[in-house]
Amino acid sequence: MWDPATGARVRSPRSASDAALFDILGQQDVDWPRRFVRLARGDVRHEGIASSDDGKLLAEVTDTGVQVIDQTTGKQVILLSRQPTQFSALAFSPNGTKLALCLKEFGATVWDLASGARLASLSGHLGDVYAFAFSPDGSRLVTGGNDGNIIVWDAESFELLAILRGHQSYVYSIAFSPDGTILASASGDGTVRIWDSLPAAERWRQIQQTRLLHRKADPLVERLLEELGDPFDVADHLRADGTLDAERRRAALHVLLRRTASSQPTDP
Repeated sequence: MWDPATGARVRSPRSASDAALFDILGQQDVDWPRRFVRLARGDVRHEGIASSDDGKLLAEVTDTGVQVIDQTTGKQVILLSRQPTQFSALAFSPNGTKLALCLKEFGATVWDLASGARLASLSGHLGDVYAFAFSPDGSRLVTGGNDGNIIVWDAESFELLAILRGHQSYVYSIAFSPDGTILASASGDGTVRIWDSLPAAERWRQIQQTRLLHRKADPLVERLLEELGDPFDVADHLRADGTLDAERRRAALHVLLRRTASSQPTDP
């Protein structure tokens, strides 16, 4: 685990816990959800698996094709491919209506799960796509491939919006932050890179808006520090002030933190 603000390592996973998990999955008498039991027993060779955000749908790439299953009933919702396939990546859209796939016979594609129609073929990478990620609001689709590039697509028109270059080897994993403004990518070059996923104009607008809020909050914080003295009391007052909306409260707390930090003595 890493702190995305500083790049510092917070802690590392324990391999022993991973080994214990696989030991448990191998038990036949454990009452695990059906899909985990199937994986453990090996009655179907799974090359890939993904679950929709709401947990209702499960996509499986097997030696018989690509199928989408209703996890509540266990029934097949749709079969997208009826032939053996080589798979490299798949992901559901946030609302569960689309499935992004990269299969040897189709390449990188996006499918409509209601009709089974292919919505788009994404031809931007010089080779296979190894990772998909939809933005939390579903407006963008990001792909990472064996060419080391990351491509941002419009998830409705499937227009290529941007190409992010920097990795020296294949990109095998990508993920958005919960608010959709930050993108993380992991590569075979041994690095994890953090990207600003907002357009430059939108990021600049946010910066200007934040600066304006800080300027407006500065007199309020200064007055409260004079009246209350203790920065912790000021912070409690700001959190309890019902006249402040979330943005103004956040700006005021940030100004308080900045003022408090600048007033602390530094080591010689």
